[in-house]
Amino acid sequence: MQEHWRYLIARYGALPVVWCAAGEGTMPFYGSARAQEEAALQKTGWTQVIRHIRATDPFRRMITIHPSRSARETVSDPSILDFDMHQTGHLPEGAIGKMAQQIYGAYQVQPAMPVIASGGEYTVG
Repeated sequence: MQEHWRYLIARYGALPVVWCAAGEGTMPFYGSARAQEEAALQKTGWTQVIRHIRATDPFRRMITIHPSRSARETVSDPSILDFDMHQTGHLPEGAIGKMAQQIYGAYQVQPAMPVIASGGEYTVG
């Protein structure tokens, strides 16, 4: 992953980008019997990758990671993130209330940082 990120930074770093280190950062494989162990391993691994991105990027672009719930919960050291990306689900039922609760809770946690609701796709049929 570090080699991959070196390439991405060299290729796109001069553009006005925001780095999202991964999608579903701590989501284990579907049906895994070792889900908690896999999530913990991913949390440690992505933290190392984000530190590498920060150390390698000469343009110092903002960094986050796409979470299952909260970016801050997806890494072992939240101070490596520039903002806390949230995902509040893909179903429209109660999405606004759930998002409000989640964001309100995020502002109670230290270190303080901006929060962005990444939401999901909603289909109204």
